[in-house]
Amino acid sequence: LARREDEMLRNYQQDLENKQRAEEDRRSRMTDEQKRAAFQSLNEMSIRKKEKETIQEMERKIYYDKLKMQEEIEKKRSRELKEKIRSEQSNYSQILQLQHKSKMDKINSEKLADKKFSEAERIKIEKADEERNRFFQKLSKIQEINDRKQKKLQ
Repeated sequence: LARREDEMLRNYQQDLENKQRAEEDRRSRMTDEQKRAAFQSLNEMSIRKKEKETIQEMERKIYYDKLKMQEEIEKKRSRELKEKIRSEQSNYSQILQLQHKSKMDKINSEKLADKKFSEAERIKIEKADEERNRFFQKLSKIQEINDRKQKKLQ
């Protein structure tokens, strides 16, 4: 009977120890699972945080790229406008130069025409003077001849 009681006591102790071990194993597994779940949750949170930061960084980069592109477009427009203004000023200046040249050409052609007209008038006047002088010389010769004839007749 004592053996049986000892054996029952041992069995009871073994059962108790087995239950305690099983309980400890269960608690250990639960703790491990909780730790794993916590680590997994932390990892997921970390991944989400990194994804969010990456998205924010991408959005920031897109925004700055857009600003940079707009700035470049504005610079290009500004350069094109300045070039257009320069070109228009140059064209206007060329137009003014052509107008001035045209006026100067017209003035020079008028001067040349006036000079040719003056020269023609001078030549005309000289010819008229020469013809008048010849006429008066002929007249003078005729007068002399007439005077001589008159003297002979007298």
